[in-house]
Amino acid sequence: MDQIFKEESEKLRDDIVSFAQKLIQTPSNTGHEGHISEIILAELQKLNYDEAFIDRIGNVVGIIYGSNTDFNIIYSSPMDHVEPENFKLWENDPYSGVIVSDAIYGIGASDSKGAIASQIYAGSILKKTNSIKNINYIVAFMVQEGSAGCFGTKYLYENTLKDRNLNINFAVLGNATSLNIYLGQRGRAEFELSIYGRTNNSIVPWLGVNAIYKITPVIKYIEDLSDTLPTHPLLDESTIAITSVTTLPDKENSIPDRCILKIDRRFFPNESLNDVKGQLQAIINKIMGEDSTFRATLKIKSEKFTSYKGFTQDVPRLMLPFLTDESHPLIQKIYPELKKLQENINFGAWYFNTDGGYTNNIGITTIGYSPGEEKFYNTPFENVSIKNLIMATAGNATIYKSLIQIS
Repeated sequence: MDQIFKEESEKLRDDIVSFAQKLIQTPSNTGHEGHISEIILAELQKLNYDEAFIDRIGNVVGIIYGSNTDFNIIYSSPMDHVEPENFKLWENDPYSGVIVSDAIYGIGASDSKGAIASQIYAGSILKKTNSIKNINYIVAFMVQEGSAGCFGTKYLYENTLKDRNLNINFAVLGNATSLNIYLGQRGRAEFELSIYGRTNNSIVPWLGVNAIYKITPVIKYIEDLSDTLPTHPLLDESTIAITSVTTLPDKENSIPDRCILKIDRRFFPNESLNDVKGQLQAIINKIMGEDSTFRATLKIKSEKFTSYKGFTQDVPRLMLPFLTDESHPLIQKIYPELKKLQENINFGAWYFNTDGGYTNNIGITTIGYSPGEEKFYNTPFENVSIKNLIMATAGNATIYKSLIQIS
């Protein structure tokens, strides 16, 4: 069967490549995915998905129904991409979609527009070869992954899929994996630590309490904490970093009475959010014991996001960690079949964050599989290999086929 999927993917090479180019040529900065959503919807309709629609928040969903609605596999990828930072650094226009040496170049090529094309066309191949059996094949392409907080994904699961009684059993994320099976990621929490002083005119600084001076022990203790954080053989390092410092009031002749530190904390599945927050609170408590004038508050930063369709929600800057066990029965069903297809395949994990922490946390077995390469993410030479693109199309179909018996 894997050879049939390979052959069908090769037959559709021109269509798959052309569609991937079209996606790359379509700007879809975070919060501005309206145009690309219409392009994706039209492709789903052209390829005769049983159902294709755009939901209230702006996600695009396509469904090919199997005979058993109790088991559902979903392939999902973000539609948005980061803003190209400096067009001058790009050898080609970031929206060119130009082909050079068997790779398609442009912003979002690796994360995750190549994946979108491969996921959509895999479903078409399964339908064409009469391989859709008892499992529903669902694709979903989300808004605003770049905003963090799983804005589009949460709406998809808590509203769109729930309204259709579609309970997802297995999720395949299209974030870049270089055709490997990715099993997890570190979590990310963006903390806001506010340290308070008392403002006064800088002519008489002794009449105020300078909040900047109060951050000195905070920095030291955070550095000390960093040295004690654990490592993991697959997920690498648990980390903490101060990423910005803001003072208020921001005036040349004023003593600041507030100093705001943004703290980026990357953590493992066995480090709970309460534990992570507790480490920072312990630092605050320790300094308060050393300095009776020290005052501080700690919270996870949140922001109000609005999708291109006008849906608004406050979202915490939080991405949960996850790790799927490679010995899981579903993984053990998929891995040997993919290995027959492409020979070189390994298990890995993302350095950056995906929405997999959310899906895993609600009980869905989650992996990543994609033609994109993580090393190209957010670089001026981002590209996706056409060879990988065609292989991923066959691979996504193979994943579905390998799960038919287990459901």
